[in-house]
This record gives sequence, C-alpha cells and structure tokens, in this order.
Amino acid sequence: MKLILLLTSIFGIICQLLYWSRLPEKVATHFDAKGLPNGWMLNESNFIFSSVILVFITSVFLLTPFLLKKCPTKWINFPKKDYWLAPERKESSILIISNWMYFIGLATNIFLIIIFHLAYIANTTNPVKLNNDLFFPVLIIYLLISIGWGITLHIRFNK
Repeated sequence: MKLILLLTSIFGIICQLLYWSRLPEKVATHFDAKGLPNGWMLNESNFIFSSVILVFITSVFLLTPFLLKKCPTKWINFPKKDYWLAPERKESSILIISNWMYFIGLATNIFLIIIFHLAYIANTTNPVKLNNDLFFPVLIIYLLISIGWGITLHIRFNK
C-alpha cells in the first residue's frame, strides 16, 4: 500500500503538470457554496501549491509509521498505548497503524486529485463554475471514510 500511496502522489503531480499547460494564466482556486469562483491564483502558483500539498500529505502519511518506531512511547497518544506498545506487541501494533496510515493517506490523495480535477474542469468552462453535483458527494464520501477510519482505529486499539 505504501507504493500505491506514493504512486497516487506522482499521478496527482503529473495531472497538475498537464492541467498547468492547458489553463489560463489566472485560475479560480476557491469557490462559494453555489460553485462560483471567489478566489484566484496564478496558474504557476496553483501548480506549485497543489503539487506541494500532494508531496506534503504523502510525506506525512509515509513518515508517520517511521516516526512511531523512533519516538518515545510517552509522545504517542492513543487508547491503551501501554498495552499496545509493550515490547512484545510494539512491532505488530505499529504495522497495523502503518497500514491504516497508508490507507487514509491514499484516500486523502485520491480526494485531492478529484478536487483538483474538478477545479481544472471548472476553469475550462465558460463561465467558470465548480460542479457541486460532483463536489459535494465526493466531499461527503471522503468525510465518511475519514470518520469511519478514525472510529475503526479507535475501536481496534481500545480493546
């Protein structure tokens, strides 16, 4: 799953590069509840910003498991950590957490790629308008995945 997470980040950056060459100099980057643009950015800045977000998000989710292995247990906060991070269980617990981190990182990257694509489509239509019929379902699905992820992880480690 680690490789898939990394590949989605690379895919997202490639998409941004393709969008960059096809968008006007100034692009809408923020939209109101009706899908109308109310924030603008230079195309080049949008490319840099979007790419940095993908790299940052991917890095956070790839590095968190590594940091969990290296940092003292007192700095880690989750239910019953003394039990789960006892020497005989620490490695398997961190493996479980790692896989869950890769999963939510993958979900986040997919969400961002879809949102960036919706913004690209909005900027190639006249007048510029975000398709809320697609945006809101995507947002709700991502929020439900995130909430489910948090609840599942909490239940898993609250045993």
